[in-house]
Order: sequence, then C-alpha cells, then structure tokens
Amino acid sequence: MLRGTVSPEAVIESTVRGDRVVISTPGKRTDHPVELTIGGEHLLDLHVEWRCTWDHARRYLAVVESNVAVGFPVTRNPLLRVEYVRARRWAQAHIQVHAERADYGYVLAKAGKDGPAQLYDVHLPVGDRRFRPCLEDVVEMAVEDLGVDSQDGWRAVVEEGRDRWRLIQAKSALRDAIREHPDQAETFRRLIDEAQHEVSS
Repeated sequence: MLRGTVSPEAVIESTVRGDRVVISTPGKRTDHPVELTIGGEHLLDLHVEWRCTWDHARRYLAVVESNVAVGFPVTRNPLLRVEYVRARRWAQAHIQVHAERADYGYVLAKAGKDGPAQLYDVHLPVGDRRFRPCLEDVVEMAVEDLGVDSQDGWRAVVEEGRDRWRLIQAKSALRDAIREHPDQAETFRRLIDEAQHEVSS
C-alpha cells in the first residue's frame, strides 16, 4: 500500500519471536522510517509498527499494540501518533498530537499531571478496538493535509486498503459478538440476510 501511495521504496519487515510477531519499518523505530517528501524534498518520516499475537483460535494474527507516527527526520520528534493499545482500560485506539498549547498545559497542570503538561499527554479516543483508524487514514491525511508527494493512482490504493481493513474488522466484530452473545446468533444471521437483500435490491 505504501509503495503505491507515498513511497515506492518503502520496506516493511516482520520478526517472529515465539507467539509474538512484530511488523514494522526495519530496525528500531527511528532507524529506517519510510521517507516522505514534499516537492521532492525529504521533510517527514513515517514510522509504523504492529505488535501481534495469535487470536484465541490461533488462526489469525491479533494486534496487541500498533503505532503509526509522522515525524521530523532531523529532530526525530513526532508530529502525531495514531496508536492502539489493547491492554488500555479506555481510549484503546487514540491519537496523540505533539504540539504546544498553553491552554492545554494549564488544564493538565490543574488536573494534577506529573511533570510538564503537554498536549501529547492527552489521548484523543478514536473508534474502538475494532473500528479504529488504519494506516491508509494516516497516508491520506499526509497527502491531503501535509502535501506529501504521492504516486499516480494513490487514492485508489488507499480506498482499496481501507475497504479490506473494514471488511476484516467487520468480520472480527461479528465473530466477537457471536462469541460474547451466543443466544443472539440467529439475530445476527437475520441482520446479515437483511443487509444482503438490501444490497441486491
């Protein structure tokens, strides 16, 4: 997806350690990011990392944590991070914006935050564990809002990847719902039949 949108040379690798699989840009998070250019100049880096394990049925990889960050190559400081941490009690899927705003600092200090209060201390919730932002959303933002150079046909690649992501998440959400509410399985089947009927009508 990255090669067809913002970086023809993008490299993503996977590392397997026992039941754990890490899918990321090569090396440590700051070593070999995906370079993003604006007007042909390398101005931003994209770091991606998914930490996975096997799901309960040991059929599919389940994401335990993910981090997609856009940052500056010189300082290695992020502009923003789109993260997912399954073990969090709230805001499992969230965005953290690295910026300065005195109003946030004042409020966070009043809230008793330890140390200097920064905007990036705030976890902005987005969706839930199943319907959280995907890498394609970050790529689209980078092109549309930050002016990152893109490949011809990049939007179709993003939309295809996003559709694939949503389908996988919808199937997973349905599987979760049936497992958690087996007495409602027939209701779920009826809803699927109704949706298929509406699509074919």
